[in-house]
Amino acid sequence: MTRKTVLILVISLVFATILASSAAMAAAPAGSSIISNSLTHTLAAGQEQIKLSWIQEPPASANIGKPFTVDVEAINTGGQIERVLYIVEIKKDGKPATPADVQISGKTESEPQTYPLGYDSAHGFFYWGQPSGFTFPGNTPREATFEVTVKNAGTYSVEIYAVQLPQA
Repeated sequence: MTRKTVLILVISLVFATILASSAAMAAAPAGSSIISNSLTHTLAAGQEQIKLSWIQEPPASANIGKPFTVDVEAINTGGQIERVLYIVEIKKDGKPATPADVQISGKTESEPQTYPLGYDSAHGFFYWGQPSGFTFPGNTPREATFEVTVKNAGTYSVEIYAVQLPQA
């Protein structure tokens, strides 16, 4: 019996306050304002409202069909933010991955029930949170645990960023 493995590239975690002029916004919902960018990005104002750090990083490779866990902590260092949605862009071999390629579910300490990430097939991205967004309280840390199962072999890359959805 042979085991199939898949390479998981270093995940680019993104969280810092900027406006929607980034190429990453190409897949974000229309009318959204980006409120995050790469951790390596230096902001002119020198302020980050949401800071993200790994609690448990993803593995360098994973077995097909065998779930692994990733833990992340996000801290909102400013005031409350309404209508936040986390966009998770996953690429498999350089093209947008779909739920046929990868299955992801997540939970937080305040919501211990596990929920699958949503998928926007029109724009080719996964999202975490209600489609209408959620409220991220100010000066508050949040931990999230994600269970990831890769369904198809390939090289995967992931970019995560937060957007603030437009008012309805």
